[in-house]
Amino acid sequence: MNVEKFVEHFHKWLTSYDMCFLSGAYVLEDPTHLFYNIFSHGEYSTNCFHDNAFSEHVHSHMTTTHKAFEDDPFEIDNICGPKDVNFKSLYKLERIFSKPLEFLCETADDNNKEPKRVALFYPFVKKGNPDEPYLFLKFEEHPMNSLGHVEALLNQARHNTFPMRRENSNKASYISGVLEQKDTDFYKKFGDEAYKKLVKYNSEFRHGHELFLSKELLDNFLDYYTKNAGDSHEPTELVKGGKKRNRKRISRK
Repeated sequence: MNVEKFVEHFHKWLTSYDMCFLSGAYVLEDPTHLFYNIFSHGEYSTNCFHDNAFSEHVHSHMTTTHKAFEDDPFEIDNICGPKDVNFKSLYKLERIFSKPLEFLCETADDNNKEPKRVALFYPFVKKGNPDEPYLFLKFEEHPMNSLGHVEALLNQARHNTFPMRRENSNKASYISGVLEQKDTDFYKKFGDEAYKKLVKYNSEFRHGHELFLSKELLDNFLDYYTKNAGDSHEPTELVKGGKKRNRKRISRK
């Protein structure tokens, strides 16, 4: 399937609910590893990312960003990697797009152009719940090991006009604030079961202002994508029979 088209329609779907943003992170409920497969497979992929469409990074000591779900009470679900990797290490996986994706939140304002060229992602589970996988996902302008990314870290100025949804923002400012109410209103459009998952996420998982998307919401997006994208390959084809694919796990000792 066309990953760039998938990302563009993901943002169009969010825009239709007034939930689009350009600076921040997502946590996806991913019980069949469908979204992991979408970003790690496709037109240019190999299972362990050994060609020029992917970059692969193993860090014994992770950078201070994007590690929210590496520490207790979570553990990284290292699906693809060498068996002798230190259990404290993390694969930060990157899908490099074939072109920069601009104006993802569908506005002609040049301040909102903010091109995205990389999908940074990693799967994780809550300790004791290995059968409930989640996916951390963030769209970046530059690969992690590039000079452009270093410069972006040094210059934290934000130019777009949308809310920031960073996982390292203060959780206290989310709870009982504008963003929590916005998420609550969003979730209630999808029924009680979806809303209960948001409440659970906020109490057991939330780190900051990241946007959590439960399976109910993502199923709605997948329907939207199938109807609107004109892609000859439906996303669900990546999960045969709805079964979880075999994966290598590196557990903590």
